[in-house]
Amino acid sequence: MSKKWIKGLCVSGLVLTTISGVVPANQLFQAPEIAIVHAQEEHLLRWTQSSEITTLDSAKSYDTVAYTALRQVGEGLLRVATDGSIQPAGAALPEISDDGLTYTFKLREDAKWSNGEPVTANDYVYAWRRAVNPEVGSANAFLFTVVKNAAEIADGTATVEDLGVEAVSDFELKVTLKEPKANFVNYVTHVNYYPQNQAAVEAAGDAYGTSSDAFLGNGPFTIENWSATALEWTYTKNPEYYGTDAIQVEQIHIDVVKDPNTAVELFEAGEIDAAAISGPLLAEFKDSENLVSFPGLSHSYIEMGISSNEALQNENLRKALSYVIDRQTLTKDILNGGAEAVKGLVPQNVVFNSVTGKDYVEEQPDYGEFNVELAKEHWSKAKQELGTDTVELDLLVTDSETTKTIGEFIQGLVESNLEGFKLNLRPLPAKNRFDEMMSFDFDIAIGGWSGTLGDADEYLINFLTNAEHNHAQFFDEQFDALVSEANSPEVVANPERRYELLHEAENYLLDRRVLVPLIQNNTTLLVSDKIDNIEASPTGSGVDFTTLTFK
Repeated sequence: MSKKWIKGLCVSGLVLTTISGVVPANQLFQAPEIAIVHAQEEHLLRWTQSSEITTLDSAKSYDTVAYTALRQVGEGLLRVATDGSIQPAGAALPEISDDGLTYTFKLREDAKWSNGEPVTANDYVYAWRRAVNPEVGSANAFLFTVVKNAAEIADGTATVEDLGVEAVSDFELKVTLKEPKANFVNYVTHVNYYPQNQAAVEAAGDAYGTSSDAFLGNGPFTIENWSATALEWTYTKNPEYYGTDAIQVEQIHIDVVKDPNTAVELFEAGEIDAAAISGPLLAEFKDSENLVSFPGLSHSYIEMGISSNEALQNENLRKALSYVIDRQTLTKDILNGGAEAVKGLVPQNVVFNSVTGKDYVEEQPDYGEFNVELAKEHWSKAKQELGTDTVELDLLVTDSETTKTIGEFIQGLVESNLEGFKLNLRPLPAKNRFDEMMSFDFDIAIGGWSGTLGDADEYLINFLTNAEHNHAQFFDEQFDALVSEANSPEVVANPERRYELLHEAENYLLDRRVLVPLIQNNTTLLVSDKIDNIEASPTGSGVDFTTLTFK
């Protein structure tokens, strides 16, 4: 039995089931009418997750919490299967031109929005144009720069109508790239590439994606009773979804539970069907038959507010912070195996050497070294260069118990080993933490990235000059040139050379400690005995509830 997820649900003795057919098209957000009926227990899941949903607007989504929710209520052209392969979803696998520049997708003609309207090629054109429109302010617009004219739209030299995407017919979509991109099929699996219903978006205006009443999806489930601040909501099987007959789960009730201990108490009381655990709880339940664990592709690291804090512009200070962190103790004793120590920016199981077959990480220098003496040496140099004996920084973390525990561990190491270095912990809800980082006005933060594209450069491009997620505001022409060369058509055609350049670019960042590597996150759950066939997304966006079955 294989599994993976983020966290999710509470209690109910009832399930909502559909009793009517297609809703009139003018009722833009309304799923088919529902009635409350007595539920058979095997059709109901009760789950928990540790954070509120930040948005259901796929164009504006930026974090794994939003991605996880949108994968329940939406669907793109293709999807990443639990074995990591790219599979058809809203479309068949594409026809690719000989020059690698044109991808033609034939859409499913039975794919529908939850109000019964067909999902058409124009829905993709509208969504992609909206995502690259600077006025919309998508944090992930950079993911479209592989598409022809996306970069020009971003800098104002082209209009959204110039984007290389075209509805050839209602059910045929043609995409033109700016240059060949071997893993473009991975891009279209990303939530930001999902379709959007233009009428629904325009009817809701700025409120689109902020509540279940201001959202329209095309995925296997609909969402009810959700708003941007909601601590509970419900996913209900979507009768308009083309694969609905194969889905056993009728309903998933979600409660936000930020304390893993509370989640475990609910699980042991039989009030929820799964609980995400970490830290001391992993040691307590390590022999439980209900314990399952999944490796993830997400890397948590310390991000630096280099542009907003003069002290952090000092390389020796950043190196002192890096060397003082004991990642082995963090992963083994504090998180009890809930994560793996990392050596660099790119986590394991993402990229493999096309010549040797080795994992990219195997050939990576260890930038996660724990060395208190080196930390003190760099701290001493930093104090001399800064002309001060004290530095005080705020460390932003999300307000989940696990992340706060990681922050407290780092705080203790810094203050006990580096005299005069004070670290204040600032726990914030996930959205508030992200907003502060996106303002580029912060000291340091536990941030990170979850891979979906199967390429090392996905982790590197966030540090390019003017990249949306360059929270450090690190601008370096040499680094930019390395990444640009690695993605040039000539080098893309030479995988061995590209592999070398990606390593060189990553090492350039880490030699300067523009970020401090921490951990590669695993997901570990306690799962009810009634659940079978749990599979998880290798991209770290949770359990696949469409394939989950019951014993």
